[in-house]
Amino acid sequence: TASNSVTSVTTNVTVIATAGLISHTKTIALTLVGPTNTPPVLAPIANQTVNVGQTVAFTASATDTNQPPQTLTFALLAGAANATLNPNSGAFSFRPLVTQANSTNNFRLKVSDNGSPSLSATQNFAVVVNPLVAPGLSNVSFTGGHLGFNISGQSGPDYGVETSTNLMHWSTAFITNSPALPFLWTDTNAASPQRCAAQLPREEPA
Repeated sequence: TASNSVTSVTTNVTVIATAGLISHTKTIALTLVGPTNTPPVLAPIANQTVNVGQTVAFTASATDTNQPPQTLTFALLAGAANATLNPNSGAFSFRPLVTQANSTNNFRLKVSDNGSPSLSATQNFAVVVNPLVAPGLSNVSFTGGHLGFNISGQSGPDYGVETSTNLMHWSTAFITNSPALPFLWTDTNAASPQRCAAQLPREEPA
């Protein structure tokens, strides 16, 4: 009886039949055929459309019919450099940067088994990143020497508030990661009637 882990091999088996002083010998070739390796199957991965700063996250699903179960390994063959894929679990994550706005990012994901020979399956999918939308200001107020206003805009990007006293040199006063919009910002620093403020999506969402 051959086990499930047997490898393909041919062995010469000698059979001897004896009746008193008379015997007969026969040698036969016995070929054992190991289980055939079948390729894994990778579930379809849907295309997605997101804003800058929104995270595309899912776990790739793969199955393999071989028994005993084989080890499956995942790899990202093509796609944006800032995407990640866990080789053991198939967990995928991609959070587009501001510089990736208005782009189509094509990915190719592969799963391989550890059979002999190793077999694999691939899936292609795309993540479309929407163009950036200019943020807006509303309800501007100046109370007690402190400037305040509501910030509205596209969900996903990080937002920052920069200040300047001459509209030429700017410094960052506040940064928030993917806030719920709109949100209120108030300048809590000492009153400065010459200090101006503006807000913008950050270049690299965290």
